[in-house]
Amino acid sequence: MKKREMMMLMAVITLLSIATLPTFAQPAEPHNANAMWIEPSTIDLRDKPVGYRFNVTVWVNVSIGLNYVGGWQFVIVYEKEFLNVTRVGYTAGDKSEFFHNITTMPVDPDLGSWNATHNYVQHGESWLMGDMRRPGYGSLSWIEFEVIKTPEAEYVGKMSLVTTGIRHSYVIDEDGIEVDLNPYAAEYIIPEFTSMYILILTASTLIAIFIIKRKTR
Repeated sequence: MKKREMMMLMAVITLLSIATLPTFAQPAEPHNANAMWIEPSTIDLRDKPVGYRFNVTVWVNVSIGLNYVGGWQFVIVYEKEFLNVTRVGYTAGDKSEFFHNITTMPVDPDLGSWNATHNYVQHGESWLMGDMRRPGYGSLSWIEFEVIKTPEAEYVGKMSLVTTGIRHSYVIDEDGIEVDLNPYAAEYIIPEFTSMYILILTASTLIAIFIIKRKTR
């Protein structure tokens, strides 16, 4: 093979390699390191009915106090009266986008009751072998929520990252030592129950009247 043909072949291989590299979303609301946060930070549910489902994404940005990242975990609590978690998954399929090119040990998400008023969702991942993740930012998991009830008056609730106690959110370095982390919560706005109830009741009544009139013709 001639030198010119060899150079053209190498160029094509390089272009194909670049084209097949994974591409990932950028955070819409980035935070300075070290931080873990939920996006979007405000979820407006004022025009959404009971049964509506929506997703949030958990992100991390770490670069202070560590050379490599050994693992991460988040614990988020939210009001169980209005919302329920239906699904949880890593943002890059079988692992997080943050650890996409690292051999990791995945874990199943854990859902449960936090206390009398709140539920929690817990997810994590750790380095297993081979190269380790250098500091930086990336997405961790997506969480699907379902609206299960609306309040009697418009209500602003919070999805909060827990950072203290036995069950908490953290990032660890290569030695398993936790680094200082700033958590950022998300708010969700739940619509007033009465106005939605009246709208549904009115629509149901009009439909019933229409059906009765057609039957009596």
